[in-house]
Amino acid sequence: MKPRVCIFAAETLLHWSGYYVQAFRQCCDVLVVGRAINPKDHDYPDWSRVAPYVVENDVHCTGDNALERLEMLPEGWDPDVVVVIQSGEAAMQEIAQVGCPTVYLSIDTWHDPREFQYAHQYDFVFLAQKALIKYMRKMGCCRVFWLPLACDPVHHFAVENASIAHDIAFVGRTHFYADRQRRARLKVLETNFQVGVYFGLGAAEMAEAYGHSRLIFNASIACDVNMRVFEALATGRPLVTNREAAANGLFELFEDGVHLIGYDDEDLVSQVRRYLDDPGAAEAIGEAGRREVLERHTYAHRVNEIFEVLRAHHLDVGNTRYTRIRTGGPMRDLIPTGALRVLDIGLGLDASRIAMRRRGVEYVAGVALDEAGLGRRAKSYDALWAVDAVPAPTGDFDTVLWTVPGRCGASIDGMLLSSREWLVEGGRVLFFIEEDELREAVGEPTPSALATWLRGKGCHLLMYCQSTAGVPFHLITVSLVVMSADEVNTAMYREFPANGVDAEPWVGGATPAPEPDSPAVEGP
Repeated sequence: MKPRVCIFAAETLLHWSGYYVQAFRQCCDVLVVGRAINPKDHDYPDWSRVAPYVVENDVHCTGDNALERLEMLPEGWDPDVVVVIQSGEAAMQEIAQVGCPTVYLSIDTWHDPREFQYAHQYDFVFLAQKALIKYMRKMGCCRVFWLPLACDPVHHFAVENASIAHDIAFVGRTHFYADRQRRARLKVLETNFQVGVYFGLGAAEMAEAYGHSRLIFNASIACDVNMRVFEALATGRPLVTNREAAANGLFELFEDGVHLIGYDDEDLVSQVRRYLDDPGAAEAIGEAGRREVLERHTYAHRVNEIFEVLRAHHLDVGNTRYTRIRTGGPMRDLIPTGALRVLDIGLGLDASRIAMRRRGVEYVAGVALDEAGLGRRAKSYDALWAVDAVPAPTGDFDTVLWTVPGRCGASIDGMLLSSREWLVEGGRVLFFIEEDELREAVGEPTPSALATWLRGKGCHLLMYCQSTAGVPFHLITVSLVVMSADEVNTAMYREFPANGVDAEPWVGGATPAPEPDSPAVEGP
């Protein structure tokens, strides 16, 4: 049975969002929900040239509430996976309440610092840039994976028997402030070679432009392994690209001098001249790069990699039916999707380790508060400890459940502190709290008041199940944060500087205006 995949994304031209939509459609039953495209939001000089490349959504909407979007789906069509693609839309509200696994694809993570503030709500997060995984984990995401960009062979192809018009060509944006270093490098090339620079082309026109050039130039921003790497390689022309992208895994994907031609500012001109003077070597690199990208790096490959991650977390996507909305219910139903190792303090989990295996959990440990619990639930856990005989924390659980912290002898602050010792970065904590204690802490327990209260304790609020008349406890699910958003953004922009984006304002500082365009100005 084909998995049902609901994609939340703004309607876009044919770029990463559209390529992913088309790749999912090849193997899944797909419905795409999101905002309609508005030509006024784009800066293409001739909209009519690119309008045919709009990838239309199945359902248009303007709201950003995930549950409301699900209500727009046909009756009886319940998704197996909800995939949200970074596409210019606002952050999804109540995405943590969705009943099926949720996936977030973050592409230009450095471009929008809000990515770090909202991605923690998803069960699985995939980043196009490898080096940013560590920052996402510190912001409360424990299941974060590298998913590089890719090519689409239908739209990125070799043009046969094209006449040569340029030594080297570039297709892309050069007019934003962030493009200053790219412009500077192009100026260096223009003083030495015949250079073609294009902007606002459709996919077929881009392939044509590359086909009329001996080499293709790339200068990514913030050390990205950007779309141009994969799209250029797919055309069969040799790609000349900045080596700084090694920080995000470029040379884990492709070999310098075999699949592509790397450069630094010191050897940019000499590298281009070398391969213009040796067309046989250049052609061999172009052919090897095209083979490699088509065999390993298409969007169809990337969709398969997403499903491989879900399967590795024992999620039988396509054969398990989920409710549209995750609501209060048995505790086993509230364990985060994708959890592999769970620590249950107080034995509040209403399922055995065997039942949890069927939900994908590989290991369940428990802490009993009394002798009765030790005897009664001994076979329900892979390991069961008395409260005064708990081993030293191992830091390898992804979920910790506290039945009632006060009854476990811990305050809320103590509970969160102890949880950090047991959890991986970005791990989840589920805890019950009594009505009176919660009101004393936050006043009226609204979601916004809770989120503010928990943020001060280094947590993101994920779910909040209110008490009922028969159950005087509230259930709260949080992800633990290691660094604040300001700290993460500051660290990221210092490690990967981008023209026009300075780290210092994130911590209240100020930086002088950068020097005029030069190849060495800030990071690519």
